[in-house]
Amino acid sequence: MLNFIPILPLPVIVFPGEHLNLHITNPAYSALILDAQEKGKPFGLAIGQDKAFREFGTLAEILALPRVYKNGNLKVQLKGLRIFKILEHIESIPDKPYQGAIVDYPPEKKIRARQETRELILEEVSRLYRLLHLEKKIPIREAHWRAYDIAHKVGLSPEEEYEFFQLLNELERMEFLRRHLNKYLPVVRELEEMKRKVQLNGHFRLIK
Repeated sequence: MLNFIPILPLPVIVFPGEHLNLHITNPAYSALILDAQEKGKPFGLAIGQDKAFREFGTLAEILALPRVYKNGNLKVQLKGLRIFKILEHIESIPDKPYQGAIVDYPPEKKIRARQETRELILEEVSRLYRLLHLEKKIPIREAHWRAYDIAHKVGLSPEEEYEFFQLLNELERMEFLRRHLNKYLPVVRELEEMKRKVQLNGHFRLIK
């Protein structure tokens, strides 16, 4: 299904279900938010800056508009809804200072990950955070977690995050994270071992 939506450029990826707080100082983007709030309609978060956008982005809704300043700046709380694909970028909208796009919504495929895969990822994420001495900040606490819930928190590069973002079923997303952790954990272990050796350098060693 094709739709026209206003778009707000962001240099970060927002996953479906993710909450985001923004402090907006650009007058055009403030106008977009106020229009969306007044009409009660969602809008697009396009990945990029100015007019250089990635092909995929996130439809978002406004949860709250806690502050609108006299100078036009505002604070807004958003939630990602679903992924869209930009078919045509509309640089100018009549009587509006912001941009838009014609988009399509790729269907999410209902393919669940195996419980064994979920448990393996949970174990690997816990091991990673222990190696980083961040046990209290392990991002998986509840039973019904999704791959989206931890993708920002396992060391993916911006390009890897975008590759992950384009996957349209949970099984592929879980497998992507599992492969990443299998590559990433040995690097962290090597860094920890290097740090341990540096700390030992110059110290008296006990020889029995």
